Formats: sequence, C-alpha cells, structure tokens
Amino acid sequence: MLIYPLLELGDEASSVFAHSRIVGRAAVSYIRHQLQLKAPTQSLGESDLAPVPPSLIVTGGALDPCRPDAQRLAARLDVDGKLTGLLEYPRLPHGFASMTHVSRASGRAVGEIGERLADLVTQVSAQQTQASDDRFAPATGPAP
Repeated sequence: MLIYPLLELGDEASSVFAHSRIVGRAAVSYIRHQLQLKAPTQSLGESDLAPVPPSLIVTGGALDPCRPDAQRLAARLDVDGKLTGLLEYPRLPHGFASMTHVSRASGRAVGEIGERLADLVTQVSAQQTQASDDRFAPATGPAP
C-alpha cells in the first residue's frame, strides 16, 4: 500500500517541484538530505515493476502534490496487472491520514483504506495458498 507516494526525488522531474510551493520543495530537499543523496536518483515511478507486489495506491485531492505521480504509477501497475486499487479522496489534502483526530472525513478515509488493505491481504494470501496447494498436489496420471 502506498499512501500519497513521493516517487520523484529529482529537482526537475518531480511533479512535486513542478506543481507545489516552497513547502513541497523544502520537503523533497529534506528527504534527499536524510537519504544522503548527492545526485538525483532514478525515478521510482519509472523503475522496473517486475518485483512489485499487488499494490493499493491512495491519494488526496488537488492539495496532494504527490497525486500526479501516484496516478502515473497506478496506470503503469494497472497495465502490468499489479494494481489492486486506486483510492482517491478529492476533498482531502496530502497528509490526511495523520489528521484523523481533527477530521471525520480523514477518519472515514483511513477506515476505508484499512478495509481495502485487509481485502488485499486476504486476496494475496488466498492466491499464495492456492499456488502452494497446486505445487504439492499429488501428480495424477494413468493408473498402473
């Protein structure tokens, strides 16, 4: 599950840099400093999706600067058959999941996210159990 994921850490490539004010720029700069990145890294939004598990992506609305990147990643995951859901909350800002104590709408959204994540875990677990059962099932063939 990715909640308003920041996928771009480069100066020019990031939609956070292109579409946000100084706070977004400062946040990305701080993250790059904490990760001790000297140069921009490869875009996580453009990385190989082969090792990525089924994913649920969550975004806020117009006040979520990560939304465009998350929507692009969701489209790529969908093409690869790995997107299990894209939850968009158009009236909630970036960071809404940490605002449940002051916003009923945030609380409802976090509850829905939890339900969808539980569904995803159940689905993936069932698929893995079936795959395991298939692997260890006795071989059937003509009787001797």
